[in-house]
Amino acid sequence: MTLLKKLLLIITGLTISFAVHTSNYFHYTDNRIKNNSKSEEFISDAIEANDKVLTALFPYTEPVYNLSVPSNMTYSTAEFQKFQGTYLEESHDAGEAYLDSIVYAGDSLTYGLGLSDSYLGTRDVVAYGGLGVYDYLDYTENPSYNQSEELKSPLEWLKKLNPQTLYIMLGTNGVAVYSNEYHINLYNKMLDRVVAALPNTTIVLVAITPWAESRVTEKFTNQKVDNFNMMVLEMAHERGMYFLNFSEAVRDENGNFSPAYMSSDGIHWASTCKKLFCQFVRTHPIP
Repeated sequence: MTLLKKLLLIITGLTISFAVHTSNYFHYTDNRIKNNSKSEEFISDAIEANDKVLTALFPYTEPVYNLSVPSNMTYSTAEFQKFQGTYLEESHDAGEAYLDSIVYAGDSLTYGLGLSDSYLGTRDVVAYGGLGVYDYLDYTENPSYNQSEELKSPLEWLKKLNPQTLYIMLGTNGVAVYSNEYHINLYNKMLDRVVAALPNTTIVLVAITPWAESRVTEKFTNQKVDNFNMMVLEMAHERGMYFLNFSEAVRDENGNFSPAYMSSDGIHWASTCKKLFCQFVRTHPIP
């Protein structure tokens, strides 16, 4: 041990000893100092001196945290900061024009958004019910593009549309079936093909929404949904994509799908949820 380290240990020990003995004197002796302005000043000066010694020995700058951890994720505040630039935060309302520049990919939840002009009906939606990350790109049994009846696969439509921005919301049809680890592996394989087909497209991965409390079982919980969304966020971060945490906006205080936004089956979206999604996309734009 070097001389400097020995000195540091001695000073640290003396500082701790002083603090402990002062505390013991105030709290454990029968002849305590009276609680008056002089004693309070003495304690304040002692604490200030103590802090100066510790600051000199162990310089420390209080970190500035720009991101707050959302309610559906279990990161510490410090851990969550790595997603700066990946996690889309609420900022300004980018307006209707922002929605026009996006192609929306997904399952029945996204498909429903493309059925009415009240939501995304006039925009490009490439989706169909029952699809997951495991079969989305190659599906041809029904028309998957809301602007055409042609039986092209979603991957063919995406290539043809060649969007500037692509929002992907998939996972609801697999989260109750697969382990999250296996499910994310399938998601990654799908994204490999999407990126190869659309190398210049900006991609946003959208968190899947929770299920109603009545849908929760011992084997399937909304905690699993939350964990899946965290893994999607990690995947977006690793791939240089963006992540939109729409799930947080429709959860109740217990982490279940809020009745205010869900349809009668507890999984699909009510009109209130569809309207909220369009507004959420507008107010959480890509920076």
